Amino acid sequence: MSQPELCQLIHRRSNYDCFLHLDRYVAVRIIDGGTPQPPQRFEPPEFMLWVAKQITLADKVFTCYEAGPFGYSLHRKLEKMGVTNYLVRPRDWDEYGKKVKTVAGVSPKH
Repeated sequence: MSQPELCQLIHRRSNYDCFLHLDRYVAVRIIDGGTPQPPQRFEPPEFMLWVAKQITLADKVFTCYEAGPFGYSLHRKLEKMGVTNYLVRPRDWDEYGKKVKTVAGVSPKH
């Protein structure tokens, strides 16, 4: 691949919202503040390989996931790879007991 072609592949900023499950991770990619891309599903080892590839395609990679039963091991792995990762505190979207409905992966507005 020539240098001009390589330069065309690089993004300034890539953001990834991740949804963690025991057997799979789901990631939604947003490049340079654009429209979110369709979710991609990975087994945990595949996800780490995918993140490594994304690091080569962007100046800076950010990830975010909800803190939960997985602890900080994924956070530490991502940070070690050079990713800026944010852990988000879990939230009860039905804190008033009004049977709030949410769409899979989308949280209601306040």
